[in-house]
Amino acid sequence: MKDIYLITGNEGKLREFNDILGQPDQQTGASRIVLKNKKIDLDEIQSLDTKVIGEHKAREAYKVMKSPVLVDDTELEFEALGGLPGPFIKWFVDVIGPAGLTKLLKGFSNRKALSRCTVTYFDGKEIKFFEGVVKGSIALKPLGTGGFGYDSIFIPDFKIGKKQNAKTFAQLGEKGKNQVSHRKLAIEKLKKFLVTLK
Repeated sequence: MKDIYLITGNEGKLREFNDILGQPDQQTGASRIVLKNKKIDLDEIQSLDTKVIGEHKAREAYKVMKSPVLVDDTELEFEALGGLPGPFIKWFVDVIGPAGLTKLLKGFSNRKALSRCTVTYFDGKEIKFFEGVVKGSIALKPLGTGGFGYDSIFIPDFKIGKKQNAKTFAQLGEKGKNQVSHRKLAIEKLKKFLVTLK
């Protein structure tokens, strides 16, 4: 398999990829997949479609790396705001932070949200998308000290036994988040594809 580069400067994101890809496949027994990492400042086009954004970034990254690349795009959709901030979440986090994001829902009783991860693969010829989606809700204020981005405000919707989860990604910790996250779902699909490459 050729070297595959994950294009990111986000150390937390890189750790999540390596942790999830590092687990042997339970069905095939396939061994650990190791990604190389490269930080490249890429132009990010404006679009409400993460696949459009991802394809543009992957093609630009390939021009630099001349080797297969992966880019990861995330969106956080507030149901009460018609899906915003969506793929613009990175800039919202940078400007107003997680606490500011919770305030966007002030006055709304609906705090339902959706967290989506789209991983785009491009090898110079073939473009592939791997998507993971997790439903959840937005906390009233940031909770937890772990994670990055909006981890401290997103409460994923899943059950622990019969009890509904009430913890944010940040409160679940890295290991807990990596068992239920949008990125995990996308990376599991990616992994099935990567093990077919020679």
